[in-house]
This record gives sequence, structure tokens and C-alpha cells, in this order.
Amino acid sequence: MIAAQLGKCSINVDVVSEPNDEGGWMVFEITATGFGSGDMFLHWGVGKQSAEEWIVPVEIQARTQPAAARVPGALQTAFPAPDGQNVRKVRLEINTDANLKGCQFVLHKKPNEWLKNGATNFLIDFSKVAESRSFRNLVAAASGEASAKVSCYSSSGVEVAIIAAAKGGSCEVQAIVRTERDLVLQYGPAGKDHRWTSSSRLNLEKAPGGVSKGLIKIDGQNLNKYLMFVLHDPSVNQWLKDAGRDFAFELPEELCKVKPPEAPKESFEPAPRLQRRASKLFSTFVEEVQRAEPDAKTTSWQVPGTNIEVVLLATSVEEECQLHVLVHCSTELVIQYGPAGKDRAWKSSKRAPLVRSGTDKFEVSFTIPAAEVDTYIMFVLHDGAANRWIKHGPHDFEFELPRHEEWDRARREAEARSEEEARQADAVKNQFLEGRRQREARADISFTSFALQGDFGTMDVACISEGEHKAKVEIRAWLNPRLGECLLHFGVFEKPQSRQWTSATHIKSVQWPADLTKVDEKACRMKLQKMEGGIHGIDLAVTAHAEKEDSETLIEPDIGGFGFVLKTMHGDTWIKPTDGGDATVRFSSKGRWKGPWAQVADKIVEQETTWNQMSLKRRYENCLDFLDQWEKNSQGLQMRRLASWTTLVQVDSSKAVWSRMPSMPLIEMSNEEETNEEFWSWIFVWQRFSFQQLLTWERNTCTQPRMLAATTNQITQRLAELWKSTASCRLWIRWTLSTMGRGGSAGQQIRDEILVIMHAHNIKEIHGTYYEQWHQKLHNNTTPADIGICRAIIAYLRGGGDMGSYWRVLGEHGITKEHLTSYSRPITTEPYMVQTDVGRLINDFERYLAILRNVHDALDLQLALDHAKGCLPGHVQGKLQDICNMGGTGFNNLDEGHGKFMKISSGRDELLAILNNKGTDPSVIKQLLVIDYTLETQQSVLVQGLTSETRLPQLCGQLRALLTALVGHLPQEDELQALLADWTTFSDSCSQKRWNSPEESALLLKALCDRTSRVVGELSDKCQTMMGWRLSPKAAFLGTAIDAPKKNIDVFVDEVLRGTSLMAVSLILQRMEPVLRDLAHLPPWQMISPIDKPIKGVLQLIDKMTGVQGEVFHTPTILLSGAVSGEEEVPDGVLGVLVRSAKEAPDILSHCAVRARNFGVLLCTCFDPKISEKLAADFANQWVEVRCKADGSLTVTACEKPASLEAEQAAAEAEHAKVYLTSVYRCFHLGLVFADRFSQRISSPIWITANFNFDIQFDFVRRFRRQRSAARRAWFLHRTGVVTLDQIGLKKLVKRLASHHSRDFQFLKHIKKHVKMSQELWPWKCSNCQRINKKTAVECALCRSHWSSGTRHRTQPQQQTYSDHAWEVWEAEDAAWNRQRAQSRSQSRSFSPRSRTKGKGGKSKAKGKKTKSGEGKNPPADKPQPSPFAPLAAEMPPWPSQEGATASLLPALPTAPTGVPNQEVAAMLRSAYSESNPMPQDVKEYIEKLEKETAKTVTKTLHSATTAMGKAQKTLAETLEAKKQHKARWTAHITEAIKTWQSQLQDYRKQQNTLQEVANKAKADIEQYKTSIQQLTTTVPGASLAAMPSMPMAAEVEDANQEVDNVDEKLQMRLQSVLRSCAESLGLELPTVPEELDVMEDLTKEDEEENARKRPRSLEPFGGSRPTGSLPDSKMS
Repeated sequence: MIAAQLGKCSINVDVVSEPNDEGGWMVFEITATGFGSGDMFLHWGVGKQSAEEWIVPVEIQARTQPAAARVPGALQTAFPAPDGQNVRKVRLEINTDANLKGCQFVLHKKPNEWLKNGATNFLIDFSKVAESRSFRNLVAAASGEASAKVSCYSSSGVEVAIIAAAKGGSCEVQAIVRTERDLVLQYGPAGKDHRWTSSSRLNLEKAPGGVSKGLIKIDGQNLNKYLMFVLHDPSVNQWLKDAGRDFAFELPEELCKVKPPEAPKESFEPAPRLQRRASKLFSTFVEEVQRAEPDAKTTSWQVPGTNIEVVLLATSVEEECQLHVLVHCSTELVIQYGPAGKDRAWKSSKRAPLVRSGTDKFEVSFTIPAAEVDTYIMFVLHDGAANRWIKHGPHDFEFELPRHEEWDRARREAEARSEEEARQADAVKNQFLEGRRQREARADISFTSFALQGDFGTMDVACISEGEHKAKVEIRAWLNPRLGECLLHFGVFEKPQSRQWTSATHIKSVQWPADLTKVDEKACRMKLQKMEGGIHGIDLAVTAHAEKEDSETLIEPDIGGFGFVLKTMHGDTWIKPTDGGDATVRFSSKGRWKGPWAQVADKIVEQETTWNQMSLKRRYENCLDFLDQWEKNSQGLQMRRLASWTTLVQVDSSKAVWSRMPSMPLIEMSNEEETNEEFWSWIFVWQRFSFQQLLTWERNTCTQPRMLAATTNQITQRLAELWKSTASCRLWIRWTLSTMGRGGSAGQQIRDEILVIMHAHNIKEIHGTYYEQWHQKLHNNTTPADIGICRAIIAYLRGGGDMGSYWRVLGEHGITKEHLTSYSRPITTEPYMVQTDVGRLINDFERYLAILRNVHDALDLQLALDHAKGCLPGHVQGKLQDICNMGGTGFNNLDEGHGKFMKISSGRDELLAILNNKGTDPSVIKQLLVIDYTLETQQSVLVQGLTSETRLPQLCGQLRALLTALVGHLPQEDELQALLADWTTFSDSCSQKRWNSPEESALLLKALCDRTSRVVGELSDKCQTMMGWRLSPKAAFLGTAIDAPKKNIDVFVDEVLRGTSLMAVSLILQRMEPVLRDLAHLPPWQMISPIDKPIKGVLQLIDKMTGVQGEVFHTPTILLSGAVSGEEEVPDGVLGVLVRSAKEAPDILSHCAVRARNFGVLLCTCFDPKISEKLAADFANQWVEVRCKADGSLTVTACEKPASLEAEQAAAEAEHAKVYLTSVYRCFHLGLVFADRFSQRISSPIWITANFNFDIQFDFVRRFRRQRSAARRAWFLHRTGVVTLDQIGLKKLVKRLASHHSRDFQFLKHIKKHVKMSQELWPWKCSNCQRINKKTAVECALCRSHWSSGTRHRTQPQQQTYSDHAWEVWEAEDAAWNRQRAQSRSQSRSFSPRSRTKGKGGKSKAKGKKTKSGEGKNPPADKPQPSPFAPLAAEMPPWPSQEGATASLLPALPTAPTGVPNQEVAAMLRSAYSESNPMPQDVKEYIEKLEKETAKTVTKTLHSATTAMGKAQKTLAETLEAKKQHKARWTAHITEAIKTWQSQLQDYRKQQNTLQEVANKAKADIEQYKTSIQQLTTTVPGASLAAMPSMPMAAEVEDANQEVDNVDEKLQMRLQSVLRSCAESLGLELPTVPEELDVMEDLTKEDEEENARKRPRSLEPFGGSRPTGSLPDSKMS
């Protein structure tokens, strides 16, 4: 098929075998002739959509012999060593079932030589194989003779075969050409130089099969080395050649008149240039060397433009070729040389310095082993001082080496040795790979294998436990023998999550080998030891420890793992894995996936959590690698024979008797199918997380848009092919495809068009501006988020600069300020209005949005239809276009909604028929799957909106359409096909109630509904099993590893199912259930989650399920519930849920229903309100037994509480009480728990000491759980803004959650981050007026803009580092602070809405031993004590400065008109002339000019004055309004302050009364003790009175009171002055001083009367009444 000449070498591609009609493999043979024995590789790829496409295939699509190795972007196959005729062959095999279109390849010779077919790659178009069959047969027949020589060529789609054979003394040459064109062959003989010696023309004759041929006879005397020819098309005057050169066919050697080669020169005969040298010294030096080497072949060169002369002498001996290079130059040079074949292509390279041998004379000698001698030796010289390369003009120096008769034998022996070594190496490699399974089985901690780049080898790293405190790391490698000894260049990961290397010299938990060498602070090296069987490796002993994970004991090494590469010991070759990165090994088994495909799961987690660089493109490439791995281990592309679409959906009801038999189980998967679904569910969960932006779209990397588009095309095309070939996984593959972009061919336009828009509208590319930041993001890493950004910009421009619209649209696309600032090219500013035609700019951005959607948006129906029009029939296009034009999924009535649903169903039927056609190309499948997924989503939305639909015909039609779609995507599920057959047969007549009777029709439909419900339930359960968190927690595993929000993990499965046909079927069944039950008079219970065995428990009545979320029922409980929305969790301890009303019941695919089925909890719905009312009346709070019967009925009967249950509960409560009380007792004495914190009184058992002064009377275990549940709810209410917590409250919440035994560390980390962020505030700069505001300011003091519209100012404390916190968290905290501010007013307290607490928990930072109150033991004397009173009302917002408020409001006063003098001049001129003395014409014109200027000036001045007066009036009105608002705010502020003062005044009086009570009691105690002392003194004579403590005298107390009174008088005067001024500002008058005193006296009396009515405050610390003898309360003065 291909014949190309590359100099003296040639490449030929021949078809060896073709597939039969049933498929198979197509085999090609690629022959390379004349390329020598150096390493040469076939660098190749295949095309799927077209022959010109280049993608990397998998082994079951295409393979070669020898086997190919994967390199970045291609496969490489090493050519075997050449045979005796210098021919090397590679066998290429293509699987025709893979539907490949072609194959491209180039030849690669290391290090950097690439050989192509002219300027293009070699291309094999598979579609032309069948077309060229007759041509190949004709060539094969013509070359049947043994002596015939055949060569094939191709040019511009024309294939040429030349067959030459000897006929007596002449030569017959037959030319066969495959073409439809009428061509003429022009030919002639030529010698070695390819120069024509004559020329002749031959008209080719047409033959059957599109072939032309001709016969040429050449006489013996005209035979020469070559036959040259070209083809000519006279119709277009076109000459066809071989890549720009004439075709050259080498005639058989025995026929050619070839001149014998010239004998080598025996003596040195210098060239003429050498004889004319100026330097006689160098000439003498060369002659001396020549005399010493008389058998040497010599050549000399004069380097053009220099004085450098080069002489090379080569002597051939039996073992080697000796070379001697002499150079005449003035500087020291280095020679770089290497062997080359006839094509002059270097095969290797070495360097050697020239040695000085005298003045301006240098020489060097080296040898080439006989086995390595080639045709030429190539070399260049390098001047290191000037960093220049010296060549022979533009070409390298080339020298044709002499030959020795023993060299060919030595070469053959070397090649034989090489082949033997390769065979032995392959045997060792195979033995190594066979032992891999055994090594993996022994590795109970971890096992990782690596394929090294090229053919360097493969490695295994296993970590094996050896007891609880020791582990062993085994490193084993098979390395290509040519590498020799290698070093392991590595760093240690201290923890499993570490990314940075650490030098092994810092790690003491590993016994390192003695030859360990430190490279730097991060890396070390150690030698891989050679082991038995040609394997290299090393063993390391590591200390370990045991950890518990669930019920399993894990051995965890004390290091996290290794990162490493290999380096040859005697060279600079670095060897890495095939992905091009460092090899990474993690030794921890904790938290690793333990289910099927653990290697894939762990690799996904490793990539997403530990790789420093990640992007969408790289994630897609990793996914392709996983798909390759799966295809190698599964059924791959071997497509199962499926029934046609007609067979699937058009079932003959008369032959469908099997379908009405007892239904078969839906999920009967083989082990292989189950393993496949496990794999695909992992791929879908992974890509779904990426689709939801829970995984980063770009991190520390740059991806060109065209490269992302190409990768997206490749992976979506692969998924379409696998959807076609793997019927058992179609559901998962289709869902995975829906999470990816379109790809398309507009990737480069994303980079180009944004620049076009910016230049067209003069948007400067200034660093730090919004549009430039977005341009940089698009240029380096475009993602689907750019669609939302572009739409937000359009909304902003349409709104005339409305920033609210910008952020609203971003929010609709899930983009926050945190997302924008997290990009590698962050967007930190906001858009601005561009000074241009805004309408034209909007149109340009809308056009650019279409480009972005073309690459990233795959789920837009109209866009998908536009892309797929080329592969859809006309009538299908019309149906789909009608769906696009029907106005979305909204409807005004049920008929309209049903009509839209059926219109979509009709379009889906057409698509499914094409999708299930075996002949549909995968590229078409890719387009149609996207359209079908979008239509399915619209169907689901319509079904969810048709809530009031109860008409049976419509419901049956909808259900039948959905079942048809399910069968189309699940063709292997026989039960679905049986259901579809029954619905097709019976639904129409039964929905019309015409099947015998209405009751029998309803019964038959009910049976079909139950069967459908079971099928849908099993399908949803399978999805839950594959994705959910209980049996196979893929979503939870990956979500926890990447720190995804828990709410996203909890609703992951529900979100997936709600957009599918499964959810739509569930809703329709729910609507049909009450209608059918009413018609068929069925039992009143619907079993959503049935049970096999009876359950017993307490029947508890609840209004709705949401009211018991988070509770734990320690007694078996059966709930009789009101509304169950389906979003709830089934509480712990609940065995069954009976829903009272069908109107409030969940559907079978709801979250609650799935949970109930997974946990075996009864969930059923009652359709008879009387039954549910009777159950509530008869069995409320009683033990009952509930049984489900086979006929769908349910019975509830009373029963006794099991005695064993009471004993178990009592024992458990006693044990939990003991543990809990011990903890509480310790916490109490540590000051962590206080009696006043408990919401309930608690009493202790008798074994608690008397020092525990309060009772404990509750269930301790449940209390811990309630506290945790209450804390989580408090956090939820705080985040949603319902109830705001301050810093102290948040820290208490963290403490409570952290004390629970099942604490969630990620959740705690999230809350602590929130607390920390809310404390770190910074000054901010207003984006409106550019004012810098303080960190506690909520609004700008100048323009009143909110702080969220500003940017952080860089003024900050130097000792702290700036942290770019999430804006959304800042905004949420500001909202919480604002709500806290509003609440504080009602509590008569006030503080800054953004104030910062001091120290931890708001406590002081005093050093020393802390007391329970948090203060130091000895606080400083000068420390200001906190006020006992609450602060005043919320502080007044700052007023605008007077200068700023008034300077811009007052307009400038207009000046007097300047045109009045001109008017006076005109009047004087008029008076100067009379009738007798007429006025000259020029004077008249001058007067008219003056009058016009005067009128113009007056008019202008009048307008200015009018405008200025209008501005002044506006300023006056605005000022008066501002003054009015200012006074209103002041009045409100005074009102709040008065309320605060009134409340604080009451607190002050209460506190004064309390202090007075304490003082009175102290006085009473003193008097009582004095009396006791006197009595004791008189009673016991001689007793001495001990020293009594000094007490303040009455006079001292009075003096102190007097000082306080003096201060109070001054304060009173200041207070009266301030109050009077405040009153005057409000236009009020204060009463005179006597009136004030009267008012105060009245208030005091009222307070005393109120206090007298209250019960006296207890003075005992723990209760008790007033002691006898206490003094009465005294009144306050």
C-alpha cells in the first residue's frame, strides 16, 4: 500500500491478510530496508473519526509484533535487528471490530531523528484496503517468478508496482498502477548518481479493477544501475513523483553493468588543497603520521572562512577500525563523533578533547569496535571558548570508513549475541512478571507496580507486616541489561498525606543500607543490588505500630512512603515511570479502599489529594489510562450480540406468554459483569465529583484550550465506543458521558477570540484589571466555569453596570469569590463598564459565549442538535427541532404538559432506534447520547410538574414511554423487556377500563405497577449499592478523602437518581396507586419497603418525620407519622414507619425509601384515613406487633413488652451511668462543668460522694447524643442565619462536638476555621470612593457603601501574615454580626458588629495561674476593671464629614452678562449718524454683529443662571431631606439610649439593693459575734481576748461616702447638662430641678414597693432562709 524512498533507504507497507465478513484482524507488514542496525522505532497512532486523526489505541484495538510500548501521545515499536539483506520488519494488526479509520506512523532514530514521508506522516487508510485488492492480486501474480524483483510506490493516492525479471540477455519490467486516471509512464536508465542517460514514454493500458499496466523491455547494452521513471497526467499537465524526486527502481544486480569499486589508495596523496597549505609545519606533521600509518585511508578538509584544516586517517584491522584526527587551529577544540549509515543519520554520539601536539597542532585517536562499524563516521568540532560549532560548511564532516573482510562476520556474531541477550532478558522479564501476583499477595500493607519509560523495565514495591511493631519494604525491579547498575534516587514521605520529600538521613525508623548517600536536604541515593535470576532490588526494615480501624487491626509503618526515580550508575540517564512523573509509593493501609478495583480507587485518591498539579485535561487523561487498564482485564471491545431495536420494543403479544409468568429477578449479574459495574461506578462517582466542582478544575498547571478540547474529544469518543461494545455497563457509561464537556474543534478560538474582542473595544491588557485577569485565565486554563463568567459579564453590561446581576448569575452557576480567587490565574477584581459601544460589546460576548459552550457545554439541547444534524435523518431533525421550539417544560394545563411529554418521548424513540443499530458509528453515538440525556432530564422535569395528573390513560402512556427508554439503555435486562411487552399489550385497554370489567382492569394494572415498582426499586438499590455509603461507600470514601462537604455526600445518590427515568417512573406509580386501589377495592396499605418477619415495638405518634431527625430511640419503636417528604433519615431504633396519608407519602425512590430498604425498615402508606385514626386511638404509646402479608395487607396487634429487653436496658443504663457519672464528676472538679449549665436537675446514685451537691436523673448515653444533635442543629441554624452564635457560643459548640466519642474531625476543622476567620479582620478600601475604612466599619464613612463591595487594604500588622480568606465566609459572618447587633438592642446591650475578642475565648491575656473565671491570680493594679453594666445601645453610624457633604452640593453663582458694553457701543454708533449722514455699510454690519453677540451672551448667561438656580433648589431640597433623616436617626438613637439607660438603671438599683443586703447581714453578724465574745469573756474568767481584725470606723465610712457623694454631684451636673442639650436638640424642655427630684423620688418609691412584693433573695450559697438576727433592708439614699 505504501512504498517510499528515503535516500538510499526505503519503507514499504504491504497487506498480509484481510478480515472475513464476520470481522477479525487485518494484518500489515511494515518493511524498512537499508537503515542499518541501530535502534529504530515505529512511532504510531490510529484514527477513529478519520484516517488523518492521531490517537493512542489500546491493545485490543491495534497491536504490533514486537509489542509496542506506550509513550506520551503515541505507541512505539522497536524494529528488530536487520537480517542479512539489511531488512527490518514490524507486523501491524488491526481489529476491524474497533471501527478504526486509519493508521499514521513515522520512524524515530534516537536521539532526535524523525523520518517522514516527505513533509507528512506515513498514512495507511483502511478504507482503501478493499479497493486495492485487485491491484495487490495482480502484483502478486506478476511477481510469481523466483527471480523477479518487486518494488511498490505511492504518490498523491496513486499506487505503483514495478516488477523486473531477467529474460535472456535483457530485462522485462512490468509497471502496474492503481488509478482511475489516464497516465503516461516516462522512464529511462540511470547510474549511481540517479542521472537519466535516456528517456522514453509509455501509455498505460486500462485493466479491470481500476488498474493500468504497461510492459518495458530493456536490452542488455542499455541496462544500468537504476530505472528512473515518473508519471504524467496529460489532462491536467501534472507530474507525479516520489516525494518531489523521480522514482528510482534498482534493477537486479546480476543484470546491471556496475563498474568495480576502486581499490583503496595505498599511499597518502594529499588533496590539492592540502598541497597549497600555507603552514609547512602542519604539512610535515601530517606526512609523519602518514608514514607511521601506511595502510590508513586519508581525507582532508579546509573549513570555509577559517584557517582550520582537518585531516582524518582510518585504518581497518580485524578487531576494530582505528581513526586518527589531526587539526590545524589556534584554539583548543573538542570533537563529537558517531557512526552513521548511508543516510548520514547519526546513530550514537561521543565526545573527546583534542590533544595539543605542537604549535597550532592538535590530534586525537579513537577506535570503533568491528561490530559497531557502519558506512560513515560523522563528526563536528566544538570551540568551548566561543561556544561555536565548526562544520564543513553547512554540513557535518563525513568520512566513508574502510572495510575489512572480518567485520561482517563480527557484526553477525555481535547481532547473534545481542539477540541471545534479548531472549534471555525477555525470559527474566517474563519470570519477574509471573512472580508479581505472588509478591502482591504477600503485601498486606501496600503494593505498587510501575512500568518504566521506553523499554527500561518494570518495578514492584511491596510493604509487608512482620508483627505489630515491624514491617519490611521490598523493592524489586527488572531492568534492561543495557542500563547496567542503577541507583535509587529517593526521598521519604514522613506521613501518608505528605507531598514533600525528606532526606532519609533524618528518618530513624528505617534501617538504611551502608551505601546510603545524601544528595541534599530532600533526597538520598542507594544502589539497587543484583539478586538471583537477573532481578535487582533491596529490602528495608521499618518500625511500625498497630492501629484500629472499625473492627480491624492495621499495621501502620512509621513512614508514609517513598518518592523516587532511577539513575544509571555510570551515566546521566534518569529513568521515570511511563507517566513522566516521579514514582510515588504510600505505605499506609488506613483509609484505603478495600473493595473491588482498590488500585483504581487508591490511585484516584492519590491523584486528587497528593498531586501538586491537576487539571481537567490531566484528569481525563488519567481516566483514559484507567479505561485502558479495564479493557485489558475485561471483555473489552468484544461486543455481545444484542437483539435489534425492533425486537426489543415491538413484542408480539400473542408470543409473549413468558412475560406474564412470575417475574424473573432483574439483577442476575455474573462475577465479571459485577466487577465491570464496580469499575464503572467508580469512574462515574469520580467524574461526577469533578462535574460538581468538588474536585479542582486546575491546580498549578496551564492547559491550552485546544489541548483540553482534543482530550475531551478523545475521552468522549472512547466512552461512546464502550457504550456500544459493553451493554452491561451502558447505564454508567452514559451517566459518565453526561459529566463531560463537548470538546469540539473550537478550542483554539477560545484563546484567539477573547483577544479580538479586547482589541476591537480598546480594552487594555493592563495587569490587575478584570478583563485582563479573565483573559489570562482563558489563555492558560479554560474550564466550564468560563461559561458562567461570560454570562455574568453579559448580565452586568445589560444592567448598565449592575454588580448585583453579575454576582447573581455567578451564583446560579455555583461560582463564588473564593472560586474566582483560587484559580492559578486568579480573578480578584470586578468588571467595569468599557468606554465603547456597549450593545456591540454584548453581541461580541454572546458570540464568544457560543464558542465556550461549543467546547464545554454538552447538555444544551439546541447546541447538541446543531452539532448532530449531519448524522440525523431529516424527519428526526424535525421532531427534535419541534422539541427545542416548544418553549421549555412549562405548561398551563395537564393536557399541554402531557402533550409535551409525549412529543419528547417520540423524539427519544427515534434516537434509541439509531443508538441500538449495530451499524451506527461511535462518533454518532456520542452525539446522540448527549441529546437523549438532555431529553430524559426534560421528561423528568415534566413528570415532577404533573403532580395533579390522575387520569389512567395519560399515566399509562407516560409509563410505557419511560419503560421504552429504559429498555433502550438496558437491553440485557430481560425483565424490563417483559414489562414493556405487558404494558404495550394491556395498558391501553385497561386504562380505558375495557378489560372485562373496571375492577379487573384495575387489578391487572395494579399487578403491572407492583412488578414495575419492584424492578425500579431493585435498579435504584443497585445504584445505591454501587455509589452509596452503606454497602459500597464510594461517594463517602472519595468525598471524605477530598474533604467534600458532608451535605454533598449525603445527597449524592438522590441527586443522580432524580434526573433519571427511574425517578419519573416512581412518581407515576405513586400517582396511579390510589386510583387503582379505589377501582379494585384493594387493601389500604402500599408497601414501599416491605419486611419478611413481624416486628415489635412501641407505637409512637408524630406529626412529621422531620420532627424526629437526629433522635435516637433506645426502645424498639414503630412510628405512625404524618407527612414524610422522602428527604428524611430513618432515626436509629426505628423498626417501621407507617404513613397515615397517601398524599403525604414518599415515592419508592426517595431518600427515605432507599434508606429503609437498605436497613430493612418497614415503610408503608395507608390509603384509608379511618384505619390510621383507629391505630392512633387504640395503640398509641403501646407495644404492638406489625405483620406484612403476602396479599399486601398489614396487621397491627397489641403485645407485651419482652422481659429480656427490660433487663438488657437496665444493665446497659447502669453501666453507661457509671461511666458517665465518673466523667462528669472529674469534669466538675476540673472546673469544666458547672451546676448552672445543666438544663435539668440531676441526682447521683448513692455511691457518689456528698460533695456532689446536685442530682442526676436522666439517661446519660442519650444525653451525650442529644447534646451532639443539639450542637449540630445550632451550627446549622447559625450558618443559615436563623440563630446567630457569638465567638463564645461557637467555641462551646466545638468543645461539645469534640468531646463525643464519634467526633467528625473534618467537621470540627471547618467550624474552627470559621471561628478563626471571624476574628481576623482587616481595614478595607471602598471601591466607590476609594476611602480606606477601619476594620470594624460596616459601611463606608463617606459614601455609605457596604463593606462587601470593597477590597481589603494592605495595611496590616507586620507580625501577622496576610491570609486571603473566603469572601463568602466574610459575608456570612457580616450577616451574622448584623443579626447579633439587632438582637443586642432587645437585650439592652451593645457592641461593635465586627469587634474582636481578646485572646482565646474572649478571656484576658494575664499570665499566671488561671481561676475558673479565667482571670490571673494577681491581676495588675492598673488594669481597668470591666464595667458591671451592659454597654449602651448600638453605636451611632458615622456621620459624613461636613466638608464632603456640602462642598459638592452648592453650585457656583453665575456672573453678570458680559454683553452689556457691546450694547452701549451699538447705541452710540446709531446716534452718531442721521438721515443726512447715512451710516456706512461696514458700520451697519458691525452694529448687527455686536447686537447678535450681545443677545447670545445674555441668553447664555440666562441659561447658566437658571441652571444654577435649579441646582441650588435641588441642593436645598436634598439638604432639608437629609436634615430630616438626620434628625430622625438622632431621635431613634436617643430613644434606644433612653431604653438602655432605663434598663441599666433598674439593674443598678437591684445590684445596689443586693450589696446593701450583704452589708446589713455583715453588720448583723458583727453585732452577734461581738455579743458572743462578750458572753464568753464573762463566762470564762482569765481568758484572754484574741486580736480582733481591724474594722473601719464609722467616721471613715462616712468620709468615703462623702467623697462618693461629691463625685456624684459633679457627675449629676454634667449629666443634667448633657440631657438638657439632647432635649433641646429634639425641641423639648426639661423640667426644673425640684420636679426632677420629685420624679426621682416617685421612681424610688415604686422600686421599693416592687422589691417589697418580691421574695427576699437567699443569702446562703446553696439555699436556706435569712439567718436569725439579720437587719432589715435599708433604703438607698
